[in-house]
Amino acid sequence: MIRAVRVLPTLLLAAALLSGCGTEKADPGASGSPADPAELAARAEASGMNPDLVYVTGAPGFTLARQSVGVQGVDGFSAAYTDETGAVIHLYTDHLRYAGQHKYEVKEKDCVVWLEGEGGVSGAVLAKAVRAARWRN
Repeated sequence: MIRAVRVLPTLLLAAALLSGCGTEKADPGASGSPADPAELAARAEASGMNPDLVYVTGAPGFTLARQSVGVQGVDGFSAAYTDETGAVIHLYTDHLRYAGQHKYEVKEKDCVVWLEGEGGVSGAVLAKAVRAARWRN
């Protein structure tokens, strides 16, 4: 019983700190314009990603979730764009050997860029966003 009393304050503190995580909403007035390519390239290179695989996209109402930028596979790129309803567009890039495996994809230079959606993102939005995908420069 005494052990439980000592552990309880630590558990309550951890729960209180974690309850605020992941609650940031997308800007309702977001234009859906592509994220700053220079910022993404800098983050990618700092994380060990291949800078040639850094792509951006744009979709009306969606903004980049900056904390989502990361590595896909060995040295590919991934990022997520969110809207005010909580819908998410996931952007991934990797080497061409992964081409042809995704519904919403485009081959660019020496890589494949593909998108996936969750939270009610329509196929039309994904198709438009994959056509808008471009290299970071």
